Amino acid sequence: MDPIRLQPSKYGCLPLETRKRVKLRTPVYDSDLTYGTQHRDGLLFSLALYDVNNSKNKMRELYAAVPGVRQSMLGVHAKRFGEKYQHMQVTRSRTNSRVNSTHGSTEDLFSLDSSEKLDSLNNDLLDDAVVSAFVETPAQKQRVINVSNAPPVSINRRSSGCWEIKQGSGGLVACVDPVMSVDKENIWLANLGINPQADDSSDEDPPPSTNSLGLPLIKQARAGEIFHVLEENSANKAETEQQAQVERDMSLLSVLHDYNKTNYQLNPVFVNQDDYNAYYGGISNGILWPALHNLPQYIAQDYDDLRILDEHWCSYVRVNLQFAINAARNSRPQDFIWIHDYHLMLVGQLMRSLDSDLEVAFFLHIPFQPPDDFMTKYRAVAEPILRAILRFKKVGFQTDRDRRKYISLVEKHIPRARIQYEETVDIFTVNYEANAACSLGVFPVSIKNEDFLGIATQDQTKILSMDIRKEILSNSPDGGRFFFSVERFDYTKGIKEKLTAWRRYFEKYPDRIGKDVLLQIAVTNRRSVDSYR
Repeated sequence: MDPIRLQPSKYGCLPLETRKRVKLRTPVYDSDLTYGTQHRDGLLFSLALYDVNNSKNKMRELYAAVPGVRQSMLGVHAKRFGEKYQHMQVTRSRTNSRVNSTHGSTEDLFSLDSSEKLDSLNNDLLDDAVVSAFVETPAQKQRVINVSNAPPVSINRRSSGCWEIKQGSGGLVACVDPVMSVDKENIWLANLGINPQADDSSDEDPPPSTNSLGLPLIKQARAGEIFHVLEENSANKAETEQQAQVERDMSLLSVLHDYNKTNYQLNPVFVNQDDYNAYYGGISNGILWPALHNLPQYIAQDYDDLRILDEHWCSYVRVNLQFAINAARNSRPQDFIWIHDYHLMLVGQLMRSLDSDLEVAFFLHIPFQPPDDFMTKYRAVAEPILRAILRFKKVGFQTDRDRRKYISLVEKHIPRARIQYEETVDIFTVNYEANAACSLGVFPVSIKNEDFLGIATQDQTKILSMDIRKEILSNSPDGGRFFFSVERFDYTKGIKEKLTAWRRYFEKYPDRIGKDVLLQIAVTNRRSVDSYR
């Protein structure tokens, strides 16, 4: 078959005449698995973008008409790689691995470059008994599949090349970790801020497509051989640079594997670096964060240019699609899939296109108070998001005020939505499309208070607190007061307003000058976003 280039145009859409000429044959939707091309991905993104922007279901129609497309994304082909990787980990941990002696040399494994060769390797490594251990059955228990942009851990590479993983901090982790830690089979999907393909994105030689673990297939083929490597092996001078890079990438999965032994399962979602920059620093924090906090003065002025808004919106859709695919690949129908926050508002709609049987819920950790002109000035973003939220089965807001604001916008801008309120359970139910209803509730979340109270009452904490007070108030006369505050360095946290109030406090009570001290701790992040810099 003559190759049909299905790369998205600058704004992510294929010309209509091109879409009409595309003939869906097996090589098109399997090409990414076999040859590392982007035919399938380009086609699916174009349809996803069309569905999101126009509230259609063309992706679902495509899967119904050509089942092979969906199977290439979620079926036997896609899940086989994850199964193989898990089995290789088990095999390596039980024995010293006989991959080299039984299945050929390292170079033989590294040279695999097609799905047929990978299938052959699978047949060698996975007998029927092993495969059946990974086959999903209705008897399996419900797990929580947690999906967020930010991971529950921080990962850094030391100068030695070894990856270091530590428990993360922040509101999302503090709220969700107790739920996830109940069961080691729960899965947390997140972006780790590391992209092994970041420097490998030229148009002439596009990087190969990735499997559910996010690593290129060719690298995945060597997973069983080197997954135990924790740092670079400088003694092996015979390695090619490409092989050395494979080992560096796979050492990250080694650290994750060790982490997953004693915790819930942490799976990385890797996305294109340019897309991630526009998705995170652009749409997410350049428009959604300030808009939903009703702080329009902090919306990036670049978005007054509709061309830039459209370009960045395409990146936001692409990243949401990648998260949706990863979540669908890792989920079973009985699982509870929990999508978090404003970074991933489209995932519910995109997952429903992939598998309508999955139960997908969404929680918004920030306010929902967009400015009056949000639905008009930023319509290209606002309308699709307003509709996409209704594609989740359950949606949670922090406050009733936020839910009421969302409901009012639905009533005004989505006239076909049918809204009912159940007073006994305080739930709004919105019917937006056939055989689908969205429940909207108010579920304020909090940290695990008893853990922090326990720390505060420890003897060592009391000693440290007295030492800190003594040091801070060392230059203050008797009767001085110590004020203490901790926030993330963010314009929504009221730090500027607090300092203004502190100045007015001294204007009103000048006798307190030189006595009272304010210690403000501000944790910096989002340094890639202009308004934060």
